[in-house]
Amino acid sequence: MLAWCFCVNSSFALACSEQELAVSNVFFWLTLAGEQVKGCVNYYTSGMFIRMVLFCLLLNSIGVAFGAEKCLNQTSIISWNVQTFGNLAPARKAVCVEAYRNVISSHVTVLAVQELINQKGEALFLSLLPGASQQWGVSFEDTSSSHDNGVFYRAAVATITAQGFVYGDTPSKKPDRSKVLHPARWAHIRVDDFDFTIVSLHLTYQKGDTRESKREMLNILDWLVQYFKDPKSDPDVILAGDFNLPSSKGKPLSKRKKEASFMTLESIIQEHGKFLTGPRKLSVLIDEPTSRSRKGAGNNYDHFILTQSVLERLISADRVPVEIVDKVDAGKDVRVSDHYPIVTAFCTQYRP
Repeated sequence: MLAWCFCVNSSFALACSEQELAVSNVFFWLTLAGEQVKGCVNYYTSGMFIRMVLFCLLLNSIGVAFGAEKCLNQTSIISWNVQTFGNLAPARKAVCVEAYRNVISSHVTVLAVQELINQKGEALFLSLLPGASQQWGVSFEDTSSSHDNGVFYRAAVATITAQGFVYGDTPSKKPDRSKVLHPARWAHIRVDDFDFTIVSLHLTYQKGDTRESKREMLNILDWLVQYFKDPKSDPDVILAGDFNLPSSKGKPLSKRKKEASFMTLESIIQEHGKFLTGPRKLSVLIDEPTSRSRKGAGNNYDHFILTQSVLERLISADRVPVEIVDKVDAGKDVRVSDHYPIVTAFCTQYRP
């Protein structure tokens, strides 16, 4: 009797369909047949394997595995700082294509992307996505920053009803970069019964001076205060991106953990004081290090921050297992990115 299957192809481990099994180089069947199960389980209970399984289940929308028995449909959102994405050399294009194919499954419907250099960078990134412009739409505008942010969405299942810049309502119609150096991009999106406002952002780094990152984060929170003053505003808000700041649990896991100035996002939200309770309470997700070097993960920079109403739809959130990206550019002179992607899943439609 077949219990479930798991396959490993040349670049990535995925929860398998029969079609995926057919093209996999290696696959393993776990059955309920005594020693076969025992042998497989004993061999494949490493931390890496368990993390891969959890990630695959998340991306393949197996809600019951996450206690979402009442969830009829769900979707995944990825946030990724793709590192100075503009005119890429052919070698880097090749590793990016492979990495995007491995990370962005068919169940991912929204991408919050950071560090798109300009319009050409946005167009190139779109062209390298699985399905390219035939499957993806984009909310993006070029600015005077060389680190722009964008929101990409799978057009067959997601629609954008409004979009713009955080602090974009200036007389010049250009985003106010004195508030946020790399203009944050927001979009209101609907997937099934779930509509929400997502903000793709990249707080300034300033050579590690977190005072500037904090200042911009406080400005983002002030913008949220103004956003909620509109009675038509959607209470479901997701801040996604590279904050260059850790969560309270992520700081001890970071290489910068001994820096007193390396302040946490929760402490900044607490200091601001407007989003501590009720339906607008903000929760910081992702505690693992997400910055990336040849030596591995470094600091806990990338996060999803959710209002309470969004949190109630949450199924899971995690850093994408590092092996998925590391395997693609290992031993090469180019890197996919200096950040690991993060992913979260939400229920978009509940059973009656």
